[in-house]
Amino acid sequence: MEKYVINDSIFLFQLICAGLCGTALGVERQSRMKSAGVRTHFIVSVASALMMIVSKYGFLDVISIEGASVDISRVAAGIISGIGILGGGLIFISKQGLVRGMTTAAGIWMTVGIGMAIGARMYVLGFEGTILILLMQCLFHRKLEILKDPLRAKVMFSIGDRKEDVETVVHKLEAMGIEVSMIKVERKGDKNFQMKCETVLPRNMERGNFTKKIVVIENLLSYEV
Repeated sequence: MEKYVINDSIFLFQLICAGLCGTALGVERQSRMKSAGVRTHFIVSVASALMMIVSKYGFLDVISIEGASVDISRVAAGIISGIGILGGGLIFISKQGLVRGMTTAAGIWMTVGIGMAIGARMYVLGFEGTILILLMQCLFHRKLEILKDPLRAKVMFSIGDRKEDVETVVHKLEAMGIEVSMIKVERKGDKNFQMKCETVLPRNMERGNFTKKIVVIENLLSYEV
C-alpha cells in the first residue's frame, strides 16, 4: 500500500496542477463569452483540489487516536453537493423559454471533478479529463451539419371556411420539405379565417431560401423565422 506523507510542496504542486486545468477550461468558456470564465474555473478547480486534500489528509491526527472513527469521505461528498448552488446560478430561462447556461454549469461540475482527481493525486485522470472536455468543446462547436439545429418559423395565412383550404396550405408547405408542427385557426369574419402554423425547416434550408419559397404561397399574411 502506498504510504502518503504530508508534504506542503506536494500539496502546492497539486493546487497548481488543478489551477492549470481549470484555467484551460475557463479560457475556452471565456472565449465564447460565457458567464463563467477563467477566474471562476480556476477558483473552482483549486478549491475542489484543496478540499479533497483536506478530506484525505486533514484528519490523520484524529484517525491515529485509538477508538476514533472518522468518515473522511464526507468532505469530498460535500464538494459535489455544494457545487449545485454555483451551477444553479449559471442557468436561466429567457422569456422565449430558451434554457441557457447548461453547458457552462456542466463545465463547472466537470471542473470540480478534475480538481478532486488531482487533489487525490490522480494526475493522469485529471489531465485526461481536461483534454477530453477541451476536444469535445472544440469539436461540437464547429458547424457540423448533423448537429445543426433546424430553423423554426411561424407563418400566417388567410383562408376560407373550407377544410380543404387548410389541407392545401399544409400540402404546399410539406412539398417544400417544411414540417408543420402545429396549426391554429381563428375566425376573422363570416367566411374568413386566419391559419397560424408553427413549422420546422429542413436542416439545409437557410433563411433566404425559406423566404423565397414562402412568399409564393397565396394568401400569405406574415412569417417569422
